[in-house]
Amino acid sequence: MAGIFDVDEKLITDHLKQNEFQQWDSLKHISLISAFEDEFDITIEPEEISAMTDFKSIVNIINSKLASK
Repeated sequence: MAGIFDVDEKLITDHLKQNEFQQWDSLKHISLISAFEDEFDITIEPEEISAMTDFKSIVNIINSKLASK
């Protein structure tokens, strides 16, 4: 996430939320999803994409995808 947002890794915390982080716009959101799909070899469904609005939800969705592999 820090790479996509071009910020220091220290800014990526458990409390990070899309609506509170200026760098997290709609284009960066799509870039994040693509990076996660490539990195973890998963497919993220549209409804999951729209639910990925904070760090915790992202972790939960990715973990559930990895667990079902």
